[in-house]
Amino acid sequence: MELFFVAAALSVVLLILVLIAFNIWTVRTSEGSVSVITAFGRYRRLAAPGMEMRMPWERAHAISLQNRAIGLEFEAITVDQANVYFKCMLLYCIADSSEAAVKRAAFAFASQEEFALSLRRLLEDETRTYVASQRQAEMIGISQDVVHRIKANVGARIEGWGYRIEDLRYNNIHFDEVVTKSMARVVAAINGRDAADNEGQALLIRKTKEAEADGAFIKIKSEAEKLAWKLRGQGLADFRREVAAGIHDAVAELQQHPEPAQGHPDRDVRVLPGQPGPVRCPC
Repeated sequence: MELFFVAAALSVVLLILVLIAFNIWTVRTSEGSVSVITAFGRYRRLAAPGMEMRMPWERAHAISLQNRAIGLEFEAITVDQANVYFKCMLLYCIADSSEAAVKRAAFAFASQEEFALSLRRLLEDETRTYVASQRQAEMIGISQDVVHRIKANVGARIEGWGYRIEDLRYNNIHFDEVVTKSMARVVAAINGRDAADNEGQALLIRKTKEAEADGAFIKIKSEAEKLAWKLRGQGLADFRREVAAGIHDAVAELQQHPEPAQGHPDRDVRVLPGQPGPVRCPC
């Protein structure tokens, strides 16, 4: 019985020793990360995701290759002494998974907190430098060109540290309350001016269309009257031509059948008082 307990105790001790040795002689790296292995403070190699063997005197430091984000809130002053408050988000990661980039990222700073602090100060300085050259009216919206310029300047600096910027977004930009109210009045005045301009243009267009319609109506009316008078004239001319043709036909018929000079048996010749000669009178 005592031998059984001794064997069991030895087995437990042996298992513990195996686990300790396994923990000392292996390095385990999560997916999306790499482990930087050093020996006596000097760089030795990189360990890929998974499990690898290492010497007891070697130390492993895991570095994530995934994207990381930091949020910033700061203020800047324009050239006309207006305070501008910013809220932005910066997305960054290690430049690539190459050994050189990972080594720079691992040894550029003593800790990730110090790197994040340097990155914040760098982005704030770049933004403040830009804002210091602008007026408050020009800061209502930052264009994408400015964002790309700030992103390029910051990206060039942190590239030497083994990192790169994935995205930079300015989520919120606002001013002091006094400046905001002043801008609101300016915007209201501009909107009023634009509304008046649009109303004037609409009135001008409406009056122009009415004038064009009146002119078109007068033109159509005059053309209709002209056509009516033309038709009346043509009718009168046709009437006169018909009258003249009828007279001409009558004269031609009389010329073809002249009246006899002697007395007619169906007519009586009488002498009227006051006449020099006889006058034929139809009976």
